[in-house]
Amino acid sequence: MPEENDRLLRDVEGGTEGVRIYGVRDPFVYIMAVTQVAFLVLFAYFTEYAPIMTDVTKHQVPEMNETFLYYLGIAIMMLVGFGYLMTFLKNGGLMAVGFTFVITMLAVQASILFEGFFACVYSKEWKLVEIDLTSFINGNFAAATCLISFGALIGKCGMNVLLPLALFEVFFYSLNKKVVAQHLNLADIGGTIEIHMFGAYFGLAASAVLDYKPQGGYSEQLEVTSTRTSDITSLIGTVFLWIFWPTFNGAGAPMGSPMQLLVIVNTVLALTSCCAWTSVMTRIFFSHKFGITDIQNATLAGGVMVGVVSNYLLHPAGAIAVGMVASTVSVFGHNLIEPTITSKFVHDTCSINNLHGMPSICGAVASIIMCASVSTKHLETAYSEAERTTAFPMGEEQWKAQLYGSLATFAIAVVTGAISMFFCKMFKDPYAHKFLDEAHFGVDYKDL
Repeated sequence: MPEENDRLLRDVEGGTEGVRIYGVRDPFVYIMAVTQVAFLVLFAYFTEYAPIMTDVTKHQVPEMNETFLYYLGIAIMMLVGFGYLMTFLKNGGLMAVGFTFVITMLAVQASILFEGFFACVYSKEWKLVEIDLTSFINGNFAAATCLISFGALIGKCGMNVLLPLALFEVFFYSLNKKVVAQHLNLADIGGTIEIHMFGAYFGLAASAVLDYKPQGGYSEQLEVTSTRTSDITSLIGTVFLWIFWPTFNGAGAPMGSPMQLLVIVNTVLALTSCCAWTSVMTRIFFSHKFGITDIQNATLAGGVMVGVVSNYLLHPAGAIAVGMVASTVSVFGHNLIEPTITSKFVHDTCSINNLHGMPSICGAVASIIMCASVSTKHLETAYSEAERTTAFPMGEEQWKAQLYGSLATFAIAVVTGAISMFFCKMFKDPYAHKFLDEAHFGVDYKDL
């Protein structure tokens, strides 16, 4: 085994088709340089500060401060939460945190431009994109879709592929977001459908097209194993995501509004019950022990599922039930569905189908049921006009919008994910599939 390790490392460092072919000829250098310079030019000509940046009143300061706190919480989720959650690969910690950092910064810039572009297209009014704190919150939402997809691909391709893939994904995410909101009137305040469903099935479709095949032998063991240290660092990511998830779901509501408070309370209840119920479900499959992957992932599934219904009057017991259902689906997905069904069609490194995919589908179903069960009288008595406009833009017919919006998002994610990877995989370097940090970073670790 140590000899196999040494051979893999020598291949990565000195193979004739390995990293020596790069340097100034590295495709990533050209792609990233051109992309960042293009961003510089586009921001120079097509963006400006929002009016509030230069003419803020004292009454607007508290709301601005609150918005910044939400941005801060979401940014921590992206960089610390998602980054460290994916460090479970024992030789892939640098890929997890380092690639997450770069992808997030790229996606935020791309989102500002793409969402601004589609806003102009739909309004038929061409004007400069105005940038404020909300722009960065929306940018991090776009980054979340990319990081969810990254979870299915980590270890199988490098930044040569992930960089252009992120650009494609942000473009199609921004397009889908406009399509389902403007044409189909989808209501999704927590991003269950627009972010989690889109990111999960875009990534799984991309992984299927990448067509990764395990090599077998000890190298295959390297791909799937973790260590005590890597599992602990991954669990740190879980805890950060759990703590800040209410800011993720609540940032889309009006700042300081009763609706925002409702979203936060429902999210915390769902996350709390989800974590507790996971500790029950996981022991069913692990001979009365806790499965570490379930604790790292299924404990968060409640935040995914509850997002789309978090601004509904679920009742506290309803929010708790959502968390328990999400936990059950995630644990069963990891222990039964993935090994027997999913793995036959696609390699899902971080089990994003169990954390983001299936819980998002359950959330979509829950929103359809909720919307189909409300009456006009209930809407008028239980919700304010502003809340009805946000949660039920089509009134009693909102269930149709939730159904069609979910189906459209799923279809667009799968098709665009497959098409995007078809073009991006041409940039794949020959040693990107080794699940080793040494294939991508200038380090020489001996603790393999």
